[in-house]
Amino acid sequence: MNSGNTTTKLPLMAPIQLARSLIRFHARLLSQSPTAEWPLDSSFEKAEEGLGVKLYYLGLAIHRIKDDQLKLLERFKSDGKLLRDPLRFLILDVETFFVQLRSAMDELAKLTPSFYSKAKEGISGRSFNKQKKWFLNEKQAGFDPRYTELLKRTEWFDQMKKTRERFVHDATPTRPVVIGTKAGDSYLGIDVDIESNGQLETTYNDVNYILSHYIKSLFAFFQDYTVHFTSKVKETYPDFDLESQGPFYLAELPGVEISKLLSSSA
Repeated sequence: MNSGNTTTKLPLMAPIQLARSLIRFHARLLSQSPTAEWPLDSSFEKAEEGLGVKLYYLGLAIHRIKDDQLKLLERFKSDGKLLRDPLRFLILDVETFFVQLRSAMDELAKLTPSFYSKAKEGISGRSFNKQKKWFLNEKQAGFDPRYTELLKRTEWFDQMKKTRERFVHDATPTRPVVIGTKAGDSYLGIDVDIESNGQLETTYNDVNYILSHYIKSLFAFFQDYTVHFTSKVKETYPDFDLESQGPFYLAELPGVEISKLLSSSA
């Protein structure tokens, strides 16, 4: 795999595939040689499981948001009113979406230190934020330039935190949700900050636009992350490779139609 190729076709949940492959590979190493060294411990398996749980909840949040919207828009089209209960659920479910997305990135960060052949003291696995700061610190220049470059392209994560803060602290039963019209169709909009051409713009955006924007960014990072760290492991063990056991596709989770969301324009 080429760590610079962002078009490599991998499952949406590729980091889980990578983690499970490494766990099984490590088990084979130990069976062949009890003295085989690799910095894997129970916390790695716990993080892999935690990432799967967070992504599952993320998918359920998306499913609920789509259901909330359907109920609200159907009623709005019939009598021009917003139903209070589904509106409250929409606000709660959008907040849950942001919480689970950030938590998924934190679980991903817990995996990172173990992808290096030798344990690196100081790499923070406590949160994605702390890990990003560690790699971007000039003191760590040269440790892993490729991953550092990938982290520099996660402005979307920083913006997501700001969006969540604004949404959570400004949310009321009637705001920040509005009804908008696009191409003759009604949609639900939320008041968020989106960075465009280096400028921060506050606007009402289609809820699906917001979800698509951050989901696409998340899985694009997952792709780059998996390609890079697969290559990193192969530097030490050339015969290591991703295994195909699954499911690793978020779209395969029950009741979650994320493939349509990912294919929508953002």
